[in-house]
Amino acid sequence: MLAFIRACPADLIFEATWLDPHAGQPATDYVRAALRAGRHVVTANKGPVAFAYRELRDQARAHDVGFFFESTVMDGAPVLGVAREGLPGCHVTRIRGVLNSTTNAMLCRMEEGLSYEAALAEMQAAGLAEADPTLDVDGWDSAVKTVVLANVAMGADLRPADVAREGIRG
Repeated sequence: MLAFIRACPADLIFEATWLDPHAGQPATDYVRAALRAGRHVVTANKGPVAFAYRELRDQARAHDVGFFFESTVMDGAPVLGVAREGLPGCHVTRIRGVLNSTTNAMLCRMEEGLSYEAALAEMQAAGLAEADPTLDVDGWDSAVKTVVLANVAMGADLRPADVAREGIRG
């Protein structure tokens, strides 16, 4: 795949691999290769931003190409763009919110009396939770989103393992 990315004559690479919350691969290597080859990159994958934001941002600047990742947090609501371009004179010191829609919906249904298992089954039937919902219910998706927000909006240099994480299984 890396050889294809380097040789591809396209102007833009859309990276759409799965999220690996422990290493951010292979997505980070794909984005890195595309930027180094002078390709614009669009990704919805949180991994590259969580594991290599500064490097990838700098690669994009060095090659005069775009690195677009707005849909990594809040399903494309422009929260990252607002933080980068709309608040340049502000120093963000705190970010709060529910960062995972699957667990948020499950917790709401559990408040209404559903068991964890029934709430999960309902989310899977609705297409909100994956067949393997581990990233959602164990808190990895939220941890990675927290890192993306901290790295982009607050200038941090964190990785998902740096975030205290607690799932909702219990």
